[in-house]
Amino acid sequence: MDNIFKNAYIELHNHPGDLSYNVVDANEQFGLLKIHTNPVDILPMPIFILFTIDKTGSMQEVSDDNVSNMEYAIQTMKNMVRYISKQMGTIFIQINAFNSDVDVLIPRTQISAENLDKICAKLDSIEPTGITNIGNALQMAAQTLTTYSNEFPTHEIAHIFMTDGEPTDGVSDIIELTTYVNTSYPNMNIGFGHRHNVYLMRKLSDLDRSYYSFVDNAKNTSMVYGEMMHMLLYPIMKNVEIVVENGFIYNWRNNQWETKFTESVLVGDTTKIYHVKTGSGNEIRANLTGQSINLNQDQVSLVIDNIPDLIDEAGDISAYSDLTPYIFRQKVQELLYTGRTANNMTNKSKYKKELLKLFNVIREYMKAHELLQDPFLCQLCDDVAITYRTCSSEFGALYANARSIAQGGQHSYTPQLPKAIRQNRRMPPGIPSPPKLKRGIRIDSILQLDTAETDHEFDTEIDKYQTIRENTSCYASPSAVIALHSFDA
Repeated sequence: MDNIFKNAYIELHNHPGDLSYNVVDANEQFGLLKIHTNPVDILPMPIFILFTIDKTGSMQEVSDDNVSNMEYAIQTMKNMVRYISKQMGTIFIQINAFNSDVDVLIPRTQISAENLDKICAKLDSIEPTGITNIGNALQMAAQTLTTYSNEFPTHEIAHIFMTDGEPTDGVSDIIELTTYVNTSYPNMNIGFGHRHNVYLMRKLSDLDRSYYSFVDNAKNTSMVYGEMMHMLLYPIMKNVEIVVENGFIYNWRNNQWETKFTESVLVGDTTKIYHVKTGSGNEIRANLTGQSINLNQDQVSLVIDNIPDLIDEAGDISAYSDLTPYIFRQKVQELLYTGRTANNMTNKSKYKKELLKLFNVIREYMKAHELLQDPFLCQLCDDVAITYRTCSSEFGALYANARSIAQGGQHSYTPQLPKAIRQNRRMPPGIPSPPKLKRGIRIDSILQLDTAETDHEFDTEIDKYQTIRENTSCYASPSAVIALHSFDA
C-alpha cells in the first residue's frame, strides 16, 4: 500500500465567517478529499497504442505561424515515435490514417532505434485529402483493439483518436457513433482546431475509460500528446472507485453530488483533489478501491478518513481549515458545466453576469490576501474570463467544455485563448459578429467577441484582465511537465 500512496485524507472547511458562495446547504460542510501518489517506473508490461489520425483535406488549415495542422500532426507523431524509441518499456504502435476510408499507415510495430527512420519516412508520406468518415475510423479502431487483445490478453491497450472536423461522410448521428467505441480500453480523443465537433467529441469522452482534449493551437499538439503518453506509460492504479460514507463527492462530469466517483487511471507522482460535502461532521470517510499497475495486478483498497479538528485545552478549535479557494473552484466548475451548452443558451446575458460576479469576487479575495500571482487562483480566473469572453461567440461551447474538462480532470495541459481575444480585439456593441471561420483562414484574424449582449462598460477588470499565456496548468506535476514538452516540434 505504501508504495502507491504518499498520503490520502479528507479535510473539511471550518473557518468562521461568511462565504461569498454557499456551494453546499446550510446544514452541510464543504471539504476536500486529497490523494497523493508516489512516483512510479514506466509501465512494466507491454503496451499497444493505436493512433487514428485524420488526414482529410481540412487538415490543410494553417495556424498562427502558417504551418498546417497536418504538418504539425506529422511532426508531433515523428517526435513521439522518437520519444517512444528511447523508453525502457515494451511499446507497440499502429497508425491508422483516415478520410472516407481507413488506411493502415504503420502496421503493428514495436518501435526501436532500427526502424525509427522508416516509420518517420512513412509519416512524411501522408497527404491530406478527402472527406471525413468518423464512423469507419472508430469501427476499424474497435476491431483492431479487440483482435490485439485476443492475441495478447496480458498487454495494456489504448487508442488515441484525433480529428479536426465532423462527420461529412457515412454515419453522422452522434449517439450511433458512440456505439462504435470499444470501452474496454482507454480512448483518448483529441479535437484538433476550432472547427471540430465539440458535442461529438464530448459524447465520445463521456464513455467509460475515455478522455477528451482540445488542441487550441496546432503547435500545442505535442503538449496534448505528451500528457496522454504520460498517463498511459506511468499509471499506478486503474479502475479506481471512490465511495463516500456519510457524505457526497462532486462529479464534475455531470455537475451532481453523488456517493461514488470513478477514475479510469491514477498516474504516479500526482495529487488529485476532489470536492466532498457532509452533514455528519467528522463521520465522513471514503473507501478507495482499484487495481495496482504491476505484474500481479493486485486489488488495492484504502480507507480515507477525515482529519480531526485541532482542539486547544479550552476545547476550542485552535487551527482553522480555510478552503475558500476550493469553494471558488466549486462555483467555477458549476458555471463551466452550464457553459457547455453556450451555443444553445437562451439567456447569455444572465450567464455572463454570473461569470462577471464570480470573477470580481475571486479577484477581490486575491487582492485582500496578496495572492494575485497564485497559480491556482489565476487558473480559476482564466477559466471564468475565457468562458466570459467566448460564450457569445460560436466557439462558446468549445471553450467551456475544454476548460471544464481541464479543471475538473485536473489536467496538466489547458487550452488558452486565440490571440485576437486575448489581446482584447473586440467589436463595439451592436456590430454583428464576424463571418464564420472558413478553411485556410487563420483563427486569430477573425475570432472576436460579439458584445451586443453585454450591458456593462468595457473598462471593468475582466475586460482588461490578461489570461495566462502558458498552456501548462497549476495541476501539472514535475514528471508531467517533462512529458508535456517531450515532443516539442
